[in-house]
Amino acid sequence: MVHIDAPLGRERGEVEPEDGWPLSSSPVSAFVGPLFVFAGLLVAAGVAKGIAPQAAAGALRGMRLPSSTLLVRLLGLGEVAIGLSVLTGTALASAGMAFAYGGFAVFVAIALYKDLPIGSCGCFGKDDTPPTWVHVTFNVVGTGVAFATFANPIGSPAGWSADLGALTIPYVILTAAATFFSYLLLAELPRTLALTSDKRAMIAVGGGS
Repeated sequence: MVHIDAPLGRERGEVEPEDGWPLSSSPVSAFVGPLFVFAGLLVAAGVAKGIAPQAAAGALRGMRLPSSTLLVRLLGLGEVAIGLSVLTGTALASAGMAFAYGGFAVFVAIALYKDLPIGSCGCFGKDDTPPTWVHVTFNVVGTGVAFATFANPIGSPAGWSADLGALTIPYVILTAAATFFSYLLLAELPRTLALTSDKRAMIAVGGGS
């Protein structure tokens, strides 16, 4: 039997596409990108609470919970820590993410169900971002992604980036873009819709008087 070695310049287990760039055939978890999107948003939300805690404090006050700015800043610090811990790729980090997003989902769902007078969810430190069911849905999805990676940890960036090979940089860029658009969906879209609704109400009142 004749044994044929892999071509020079290529390691065993790698696949060479038509353009000649070596890519690993090792599977990369489909949850790597989504997990980092949710982690990035958690870090952004934590930083925002540290800079401008008033919106989140108002949301907590509306729920009749402790609402000091110090407490909000501590919560923000916890969010940053949990978000950054995802870089370890461990099950413990994913458990922290599941706890955070699950808590957010319950908090906003209760506020909406009880129709509490909360003008802002306080997620990103903005006073005019009303909580919506979009927030609830997004947080539920984040909880699901975190549970999925708790059951099957993604591992360290060194591991999955080696598996991605030449696709690592495009993958990171796409993940960053998805994080930014998710932020727009959660922070800017509800505010825009609320402003539009207020303007229509004012026009309707003005037209009827």
